[in-house]
Amino acid sequence: MKAEVIKNKDGQPYKTTDGKNLVDFTLEEGDVFIPSFTGNNAIIEKKQKGSEFSTWVIKAKVQDKNGKDIVKDGEKEIFIKLTPTQKNAIQKEIDKHTDINQYLWNCYSYISKKFKKQYLGVSIQKERIKAKEFEDFVKKE
Repeated sequence: MKAEVIKNKDGQPYKTTDGKNLVDFTLEEGDVFIPSFTGNNAIIEKKQKGSEFSTWVIKAKVQDKNGKDIVKDGEKEIFIKLTPTQKNAIQKEIDKHTDINQYLWNCYSYISKKFKKQYLGVSIQKERIKAKEFEDFVKKE
């Protein structure tokens, strides 16, 4: 997880009302997260004043690639800044009526075929444990 202090054009950090620096959290390869909300209110769009550009955030519990919980000011749920690709991947699952907060999501890197650049995508983490079979429940004598 990458944390970056948000600064104004003069290089001064923006502060919250209680005097703490504002921080942008972005995903890195190997990070996993569980969104706090599901449905159309899961992704929050932030429009920039006087601009047509938007950024998207999602509130989630996050662990980095080493399995360490990401905590900010004692809170385990933080806002993650999403790229347009990450936002679209999550939005597709919401449109399929998937309860996105019931799944573990992971961040992975891929090379775009169109732009030949490396990007970070997100997807629901697939189950990696082999399903049990009837023989697993039969006592062996």
